[in-house]
Amino acid sequence: MRKLGIFNHIKNVQYHDECPINVKYNSNSNCRQRTYKELYKDLLKSFLNLLEPNSKLNNNPRPRVTKEIKLKVDSKIITSQHAELISKWINKLDITDELKSPYKYKLLFRGSRDGFSIRKFHGTCDGELRTVMIVKVKGSNEILGGYNPIDWTSECKWSITKDSFIFSFNNNRIEDYILSRVSNKNYAISNGCYYGPSFGNGDLVIVDFDGNYNSYSRKGSYEKSIRKTGKYFAVEECEVFQIM
Repeated sequence: MRKLGIFNHIKNVQYHDECPINVKYNSNSNCRQRTYKELYKDLLKSFLNLLEPNSKLNNNPRPRVTKEIKLKVDSKIITSQHAELISKWINKLDITDELKSPYKYKLLFRGSRDGFSIRKFHGTCDGELRTVMIVKVKGSNEILGGYNPIDWTSECKWSITKDSFIFSFNNNRIEDYILSRVSNKNYAISNGCYYGPSFGNGDLVIVDFDGNYNSYSRKGSYEKSIRKTGKYFAVEECEVFQIM
């Protein structure tokens, strides 16, 4: 192994016996002269010890550096930060956990692009698995949504799943959210040809996309309410993504 060039510049270095990595440039009674070879070996040994997980010197390990996830989402409602958080909820991770394999968000339906109609929603989304529905509440900064791991259908029936959830974001702040997982799996998803994507027994019901104040969210078969009010609301924009 080639000698390090730095040792050409440390002719007068004093080495402290009581601390293997404490190099002093001022002489004192606790230090003694070391040869280059001794100094090199001792310093190398000390730094190798720092790299050992069980080393006594390694009492303060470096914090784990989490890999930055660059998740792209084609949305007029949410950002990539929202999408990353939703992905963690799908994986049932804590918000501080690392998302190792980010999902792709494939846009299936957008009201302003495809038409604000229940027929358009069902024509595009029926039969599709693992979808996230996002709604922008008209006249506010409120975002509502839900994750459906099973397929949508126009048939009037309840669909059973234990993995669905609904959520809300307020005032465009990603940290200001409410997450509510299904508590009664038998009434997780509400299907019907006369209304849009709906979750639970009234937990999040999108009645139409016509700008009418008739959609609502009230606690039913999910853990908690995702809105601070039980008032009816209108949909300004709606998007449905398939998680891939």
